[in-house]
Amino acid sequence: MPTFNTEFEIYFEDISPSGIVHLEKIAEWMSMGRERFFRTTCPKHMRFMDNKINMFTVLMSISIIGNASWADRIRAEIGFTKIKKVSFEISFHFSNKNTNQTIAKGVQKVAFVKPGDGNFVPIPDDIKEAILAHPKP
Repeated sequence: MPTFNTEFEIYFEDISPSGIVHLEKIAEWMSMGRERFFRTTCPKHMRFMDNKINMFTVLMSISIIGNASWADRIRAEIGFTKIKKVSFEISFHFSNKNTNQTIAKGVQKVAFVKPGDGNFVPIPDDIKEAILAHPKP
């Protein structure tokens, strides 16, 4: 089963003078990658806008491993693990397309709640189906 892949480009403000991608940029790419996944795989992804269910990040961790240069293309491989009733983890592997070297890894744990009362609710069926089709490599 395939991972979900997307790409990002390095801009000057994304890296330190030594080529380390800023932590906040990796966090932003994780959120953007997650959104691209749902837009691509879940036709009803706009349900998050109608306030009937909320997905929120419970935990996020990032490990910076390598570096990159201005204008490099970064490939993000996204897979899913630890799928439970109301939550799952999203694994991210970021690699430099020019060098094929890993620049960062990350994990987000997300859960679902009902707006208003904040009670946990089960992962919607279409989302569960999509994440099961894209396990962590």
